[in-house]
Parts: sequence; C-alpha cells; structure tokens
Amino acid sequence: MNIYPFKFVIGSTVSVPIVPNELNFYSWLCSRVFGQELEKCRIKPGETKPITNDEVNVGGAAIKNTIRDTFSEYGKFPVGSALVVDIDLYSKATLRGKIHLIMLKELHDAVQNLSVKPSYIVILSEDSLPPGDLLLSAVNNIKKTGIKVVTVDENGFASGAEHVSEKEIREKRILSKEELANRIREKLIRQIGHFTKNDGSASVCLRHFYDGSRCIREIADYLWIKLHRIVGERSIVLCHSVRSPWLETAITSLWSKLSPCKVLMANEFVPVPDVDDIHIVVDFVDTGKTLLEYLIEKNIFPSSVIAILSTVNDDHETKESALGQEFTRVLKNADREVSIEYISTANYHRIGEMPCDLCKLPLAFESLPDVHPSTGIRSLDFWSMVLDSGVGIENDPPQYRVPENPIVNSVISANLIKGNGGFIAYKVDQLIHKLGLPPDLTIIYPEGNEGSGWYAYYLELILSLDSVPIPRSTINRFSHEKTGFTDSEKNQDWYRTLVKSPIRNCIVVDDLVFTGGSIRGMYKILSGLDKIAAAAVPFMYVNQHNNDIAIESFFPLYSLGVSKYVPELY
Repeated sequence: MNIYPFKFVIGSTVSVPIVPNELNFYSWLCSRVFGQELEKCRIKPGETKPITNDEVNVGGAAIKNTIRDTFSEYGKFPVGSALVVDIDLYSKATLRGKIHLIMLKELHDAVQNLSVKPSYIVILSEDSLPPGDLLLSAVNNIKKTGIKVVTVDENGFASGAEHVSEKEIREKRILSKEELANRIREKLIRQIGHFTKNDGSASVCLRHFYDGSRCIREIADYLWIKLHRIVGERSIVLCHSVRSPWLETAITSLWSKLSPCKVLMANEFVPVPDVDDIHIVVDFVDTGKTLLEYLIEKNIFPSSVIAILSTVNDDHETKESALGQEFTRVLKNADREVSIEYISTANYHRIGEMPCDLCKLPLAFESLPDVHPSTGIRSLDFWSMVLDSGVGIENDPPQYRVPENPIVNSVISANLIKGNGGFIAYKVDQLIHKLGLPPDLTIIYPEGNEGSGWYAYYLELILSLDSVPIPRSTINRFSHEKTGFTDSEKNQDWYRTLVKSPIRNCIVVDDLVFTGGSIRGMYKILSGLDKIAAAAVPFMYVNQHNNDIAIESFFPLYSLGVSKYVPELY
C-alpha cells in the first residue's frame, strides 16, 4: 500500500516537512484500520499545507485552491493507495466547526476530479468532529465515489473501522508528535513580577510565578498517557491546584477520557470504601508539607503522585522516557513516604515574608493570568533577568561594533532570552493584542543570530506563530542598497517560503537594536516581497543621543538610554 500524507495546518502561515514520527504513525494507522501488513505500507514524505484564518474566514474558495494545488501534482494515485488527511488546528484557529465542513466538501470535490482515485482515505482531526447531518453527509459523499473512508477524532475513535483500540490510536498519535514532558517544560511561562502566597502560617512574597495556560492541551495529554493504563472503574484521580486554574482546566478535559475512573478536585473527595487505587495530581510541590498533611487527614496512601512543578530536594532523580526527561523525588515523614513524579524544576526567588522590600516601594501584588498588563518589560524585571542570566561577551555582534562594549556585555546574551523566552513571548502577545494586529502573522528575524533565534523560537512556541529567518548577508545588503533580489536569493528556502505564503502581515524581531540598520533591511526585504511590516519588536533598543532610528511601528520591549556618543559602537 502506498500512503500519501496531507497535513493541513489551520492557522499556520508557512509549510514545513512532516516529521518522521508522524509519518510512522500514519503508516501504522493505515495498516490497522485497513487491515494491511505494516511492512507493506510505504509512506511518501510530505510537507504541511498552511491554511490561514483569513482563508477560512473568506470561505471555501481559498481552501479549495489550497486543496486543488495540493493534489494537482498527482492527477491520479496508484490502485490500492491510501491518503492520510490530517486536519491540525493551531490553538488560535477560528471557526473550528466550519473548517471541518469546508475541508470535507473540498476534499470530496478534489478526489472526484482525479482520473484514478485512491482506494482509502483516513481523515484525522485535532478536535472531535462536531456531530451533525451536514458533516455526516460530507463524509458519505466521499464514500459514494467508491473510496473506503475512516475518520479519526481526538479521542482515537475510528469511525468506519472495526476492532481498533481507541486508546491505542490516541496514545500512538500523542507520542508521534513530540516528547510531551520536554514540550511542557518549554511552554511553562515563568512570569516575573511581585506575587504573594500563603505559606503555612505566614504570607510570603515571590518574584516568580509559573503559568501553564499556554500548554493546557499538552498537560492533559501527558496526564492521560501517565494514567490511562493504570486506572480502572474502582480508581480515583484527585487534583489539587491552589493557584493554577490551568491545571483544573486540563483535569476537567480528562473526565470523559479516563472514564469510568472518577476524576475529582481534592477538596471534593470524601473517603469511600471499594476503592482500589487513588492517584494524586498537583500543580506544584515545594516542601511537600501541604501534600503530606492532606494525605494524613484523608488517610490516603496514593498509588501515584504526579506534579507539574517541584523544587529540588536531596532525593531528586532524572529519567528518560518516551515522554522526554522526567524527574522524581521522595517525601517522608513519620508514617508516610510518597514518591512524586514531576515534569519541571521550579526556579523562583522567595523575597521573604510580607511586607517585603517590594511591598514597601510599593509594588502592587499581581495575579495570573493578567500579570502586569504593560506591553513592555519593566526596568525592575529587565535587570532581574540580566542578573539571573549572567554577564558575558556577545557571541555574534554585527561588524560595525565590537563585542567588548560594556552595554552589550551587561544586558544581552542568548542565555537571557533562552532562559526567559516564555515571559518575553507573553509580553509580545500583550503588545499584539494592544495594537489590534491580525491573528495571521509571520515572524521575521536575522538568521545566525543566537539571541534572535531563541526569541523567534519562543514566539512560535507560545503564540503559535510561524517564523522565517533571513540571511544576515541579505539584510546587510538591503539596509544599504535599494537593489532587488539576486538569483541565488530567489532559490533559497526563506525567499520561496515568503513568496508562497498568503500572509502579508509580519512582525520583525531582533535581540538588540543600536542603529536600526538590521530592522530597516528587513523592512525593505518585506516591501520587495509585497509584505507588510506590521510592527518591529526588538527585545532591547539602545536609544543613543541624536540618533533618529526612523522606523515605523517600532515597539522595543525595553529601551536603554545612552547620554553621549559612543564611537566604538560604530
């Protein structure tokens, strides 16, 4: 069986190769739902096909063109071949129910016009396919062309296939995408501010707070992978989350997926007989005192305890699994010894009991999810990041300045952006909403610049935006000249990606701006491609005396003033 993968990513703006793990999953799935030997399933490589929110809002015409162009290179498929149509929706995708209906209708029209049709089609969705006569009719119309069709939803339910395990499909699909523990660690945002929490008998102030609101789906999938094989009808899963509403949301989404196991919030639990095992899920473990007190009060000896975050103790251990890197620690007291599995080590600064020094400034207490809604980074938080990340020589300065400059040494390094990428991306997201920019945006940044590379990576990760790196040589040339693109540049991936992308609005990012030459170069490049630079958002701008940067829509996250001319910068 020849298998042709077509992955349509709704809300994306650029095309990227489908990863090998997903291709392997597609092969396995076709072998199971169509009763084929896995060794005889030969899958072709493929790239994702982006469909923007604007195209969805326009309606079927734009999506029809994308699907038509996708199939145009084939014209016909070998007899006995299978198509895998994976409809992947970014978190910011809109009109989700409408998308499925449009995709199924246009898929029917595309295969109807093929001179030789495939024998099989698998349609996968990131969501449960919404029920309704229109969607059922759209699937049936594809079947009427003589093709065997199987639809697979987010729970692994394969409609049109018999004797296939939903849990097995769901598990393999989740594991094919990413190492979940590693992904969650990257998407947990360590917010920086002034927070207070009740710590036993006293209230203490903290400089950091962990926000998992951008990885709720990953957390839910992780917990399902950890629990679904070990819970049963006489099992109970308890969730304890004092300051993390995102964990409650993830747990709530598991109620039906772990059925008939009972899933409860910890404060709702009343000890009952006829329970085989109890599993605890918590957001954060520090000393473990609160958790142990709860277990003693309820007389619970849990079969497992899973935490999202934990501080490190002497019994800290690391292990590698199919989920990525995971950690364990042990809590002990007189009559309890509890082993805890957790995903990420918590790194936060405890200021002290309130009123702390920040209380006396005064710096108001803050709460999630609206962490200091200013769209820039405050000086207090900026210099805290500088001190935490360490001071070092910049690795890749432009030719017009030397890396020994004390300003550069003090405030910018890839370590700073990498270590605070989630927080920085969160601030950019606030700015995007304040400016009222459209949801379909492409990130543009200088290639080969480590700090800017990490900046763009976290914008992709946290905001579900695509990014395109521009070679430094091209940026430098456009910053000084008004020439067009060379033949060599037109053959490069970045150029072809931007030319093919239907998205016009872009955000230009860089780690550090002195003169603005790189930003102006990227603006000119976008203009030459008929793209719009909706905003330039460098991480930091060194605002020098008598220097007019002359860039429209320029919104640095932090600006540092320099009172006099510094010749070594040039």
